[in-house]
Amino acid sequence: MIRILILSVLFISIFGSCKNNTIREQNPGHHKELSTQEIEPADNHPEKKPIIKERFVDEERAMAETELNDFFKSKHKPVLFLSKDYFVVDYISNGQKGPKDMIDFGEWYKFNPDFSYRHGFFSEIKDKGKYSYDLNKKLLMMLPDDKKLFPSEWKILNSGDVVVLVGTAKFSDNPFQKHMQNVKEKPELKK
Repeated sequence: MIRILILSVLFISIFGSCKNNTIREQNPGHHKELSTQEIEPADNHPEKKPIIKERFVDEERAMAETELNDFFKSKHKPVLFLSKDYFVVDYISNGQKGPKDMIDFGEWYKFNPDFSYRHGFFSEIKDKGKYSYDLNKKLLMMLPDDKKLFPSEWKILNSGDVVVLVGTAKFSDNPFQKHMQNVKEKPELKK
């Protein structure tokens, strides 16, 4: 037990000291994302050194599609807490420098029992696609239908009608967290 605790603290201290910044670049016919990771200076490393990782939408989408196909072959049952009603995002934290937190009452998600989803802002649908949910690892992966959009993966923390999505490093969502409330209807603009 002590060994696991020591390894956990070591893991958190190593990866907790990194910050991610992301730059998205869109070109016709080629969509990539450049991700830089700044390492906090330590006593023996006086300056920050950026690590640049190129991301290609086609590669990440292919990886997500393979995982989704394997998921659907396993014939998973819908997760009740996820596929009921709407989830409205009421708080976002991006964990980067600058303004970190936003209150956002118009963004919403609707997860359907057939493992399709819609994501929107008030009456506008921003994207739709397929999702999977690993019940054991509590991981939600979403793959938009739009071939120009990257997939995303989130660790889900839930308690009753509250869900927190914590981005994972798999598709570079790790700086983000979204706090959501389960509600009967999606938000509407008041006139």
